[in-house]
Amino acid sequence: MTAPLTPLKKGLARFDFTKKAWSKMLETGIVTPAIRLDGDKQYWLTADQMRRLEHIARTRDRLRNKYTLSAAAFELAADGFPDVPLDLTKAHVRRKAELAQGWLKRMFQRHLGLSSKPYRVTEEQIRRASIKLAKTLMRNAPKKTKSFQFLLVYSTIVLNLMYRPDAKHDYAGSLEDIMKQYFQFHLPGKGRIGMSDRVIRNNAEKLAGMLVDIRGGLRLDDRNTVFAVLKEISEEDFWKVFYAWPKFSKLIWGAHRGLRVVLPLPDPSPDERSEFEIIMFATLIANYDPRNPSPVFRQLLRGSTVTAGHLFDKIVNGIQMIVRGQRLIEAYLHK
Repeated sequence: MTAPLTPLKKGLARFDFTKKAWSKMLETGIVTPAIRLDGDKQYWLTADQMRRLEHIARTRDRLRNKYTLSAAAFELAADGFPDVPLDLTKAHVRRKAELAQGWLKRMFQRHLGLSSKPYRVTEEQIRRASIKLAKTLMRNAPKKTKSFQFLLVYSTIVLNLMYRPDAKHDYAGSLEDIMKQYFQFHLPGKGRIGMSDRVIRNNAEKLAGMLVDIRGGLRLDDRNTVFAVLKEISEEDFWKVFYAWPKFSKLIWGAHRGLRVVLPLPDPSPDERSEFEIIMFATLIANYDPRNPSPVFRQLLRGSTVTAGHLFDKIVNGIQMIVRGQRLIEAYLHK
């Protein structure tokens, strides 16, 4: 039994597409040409073509004024449709990365007074902006000195990675100072307890190394590595990362749920999650090195999340222990 065919005109009308829209989709390669049967002047769409057209229509209706053919291509690929144009999919990732950069620069300019041109931002401006950002974040955090100091270090590191990634920063030293506040305690009559200075220093250096590795994907200028990698990455490598991304995304949201147990993190709407997931994919692309992938990345590309999952669990469990331990110690000291 042959698969049912639908007249092209009827198919376009069913999903409210014009002939012009169909021509544009053909031009970009997001759809394949309608077929003609022997001795028949009419054009027809196969069942697969109709399913593809329906998916594009759903994306258009959901995104409304944000709809583009590149967005439709990205959604098709994400839902497993074959033969999606690579250039269109890359264009959507690049556009989302550019929009995210623009939004962050406007937000930090409005609320922190930082220039929208990162090369104009000075070390002193970062220092003042970090204090403002930490105070803003404190509104949703326990008003304790250690919380503010942690948020200040966090704000300083993040803003430096975004605006001054090429300047020299002692990330390890900053992380070591803040980790000592959370992992070492002085109890009356018992002295200091907690992690040793050596263990804290080693962990601070490891975290600092991770920050240095990803700074290229965080910077807010056109030297952000996501743009260079999108130009240079091969088709095979792009799709490898693309199909590893959902597993990575699942790990991120799992970690987010775990952290919300002890931290005042926002609960994003479905649309916000969708936007953020594309940024996560851009971050994966920005940090992809086909010549020397990290063990975590190598396993993700093979479809395994064992190593990455173990790493995320350790981070989440560690943060939960820090926050709960801090609360217990503060309760003990204030008896």
